[in-house]
Amino acid sequence: MSAAEISMRGLATVCGEREMSAEALAALQGCSVAAAERSLGDSRLLVTDLASEVDLGVAAAELCLARAGVAAGEIDGMICLGISGWEVSAPIAHYQHRLGIASLDVGCPLVTDCTTPVTALRLARSLLLENAALQRVLVIGASIFRDTTRTMLPLAEDRYALVYTDAAFAVLVERGPGIALLGFGGGTFSELRDHIERLWNATPEDRERMPSEVQVLHMSKDMHRTALRRCLAAAALGPQQIDHVVFAREAGVGIERSILRQMALDPERLFRVPRGPSHTTVADQLIALEGLVTGPGQPGQHVLMAGRTYGIMQCALVRIGAA
Repeated sequence: MSAAEISMRGLATVCGEREMSAEALAALQGCSVAAAERSLGDSRLLVTDLASEVDLGVAAAELCLARAGVAAGEIDGMICLGISGWEVSAPIAHYQHRLGIASLDVGCPLVTDCTTPVTALRLARSLLLENAALQRVLVIGASIFRDTTRTMLPLAEDRYALVYTDAAFAVLVERGPGIALLGFGGGTFSELRDHIERLWNATPEDRERMPSEVQVLHMSKDMHRTALRRCLAAAALGPQQIDHVVFAREAGVGIERSILRQMALDPERLFRVPRGPSHTTVADQLIALEGLVTGPGQPGQHVLMAGRTYGIMQCALVRIGAA
């Protein structure tokens, strides 16, 4: 371990306490059960009755601190992530109050897309590298999709759509041993800058004229490759040294495998939690990483954490530490 190596410790994820069946999702959407089953695939839709994202995030943070053996008073930096439109104002202050943290040297709230968990880890690492007085940063992410149809697009039997689970994660980023943060890289593609808004507002007829998901993946190929190339360079590793890949959980495993092929990586390196939670926006990569570290992952193996949304790709390379 180098003197400057910075790692994650105490990784903890929590999901909604209730599973919503395909039948219940179909009733919510007003679609067929077959359409709901197609987009759920091998994933479970987990929902919470907690009042706010902060409630779910606190549960993850308390579990993280217990696993790491760290008291709340030992935290001097915090980054928190939530989906667009906070359910409470000043989320950092709410977390600080709920966890019993008297003061923070650094507090950064971020609005989340599917790449932001990787960005938050990059920010935490940068804060520690630039400030020797900063000891540890607690990163918390939480998302609750209350009073929604649980999807961005209507479900149908002839296509996949993301189905959203309520979830949270928390992890400490600090100097020393753990899951080492080795390097980061990103890429962007401006032509897709408004694709989500157009999908959201389009009529069914408009959607038929828009690029299909396969076409969008093809358009994004250079972006995906650029993000990986920059990440490998930052970590001083070659692609053959990647042992596992964890993604934001897509509607179908075929999408993740297709992106890996675009990046010239073996799709067999992909790790998905068996019967894991459906897409969460905020915690997918961390849920998969926790499952990998507590499952088939081995100390010393390198893991590519990747997140993409339309027009953005973010990657991180990490190394699993000793148990």
